Amino acid sequence: MGYKVILFSLALVLTSNLLFSQNPEWINYTNGQIVFSLADEGNHLWVGTIGGLVKLDKSTGQMQFFNSANGLPDNWVNAIAIDQQGNKWIGTSGGGLAKFDGINWTVYKSWNSGLPTNWVYSIAIDEYGNKWIGTDGGLGVYREGGVLKVEEKSNEIPKEFALYQNYPNPFNPTTTIEFDLPERSSVRLVVYDALGREVEKLVDGELDAGRYRVDFNTINLSSGVYFYILDDGKFRDVKKMVLVR
Repeated sequence: MGYKVILFSLALVLTSNLLFSQNPEWINYTNGQIVFSLADEGNHLWVGTIGGLVKLDKSTGQMQFFNSANGLPDNWVNAIAIDQQGNKWIGTSGGGLAKFDGINWTVYKSWNSGLPTNWVYSIAIDEYGNKWIGTDGGLGVYREGGVLKVEEKSNEIPKEFALYQNYPNPFNPTTTIEFDLPERSSVRLVVYDALGREVEKLVDGELDAGRYRVDFNTINLSSGVYFYILDDGKFRDVKKMVLVR
């Protein structure tokens, strides 16, 4: 979707008015709010300040403000990143990590997730959708449905598409799924329950040739039989796995 994410700390200032300086190459925004992070999204710029999150229209200068009164877990915003689905991931001081889809907020803290601490200072999202989160308690990585990893191996490219049996199986609560791609493909890896209902979309996007490994965490699922299907439009395979609590 062409999003470019800029993550850095700096002492700039923000305004609701566009003030042109003597140099036409600059437009200054000034009202005294210290800016710690920026993320670019087309015609909008997301700005992290000590007083909350700001969505700035770069054409008009119009601003929309978000703070602890309307969903943001803490007003001190250290980091912002935007994923391929347009979700905003926001790191705060003491309030943990927040995901904002434009309407709803999801908050991750050390007591309800694997976040090392609630002080988040940097966020980076890699090509597989993994969120790398820097905190004052170390580095964490998170991805809905399981962290997607590239298997480290030789330069040999797989000769054919393959979906492997998950391991361990039966399992509780985490299992690993591996698959091979002999060429760049648009891939979907989806988990279904025994009734055919979609449970989790593990992969949905373009991947280069190689062997991939997905760690699937089933913390919110009950015991039972589940199926996972790999589909790239030309190849389709399904495997069964058993979750035992």
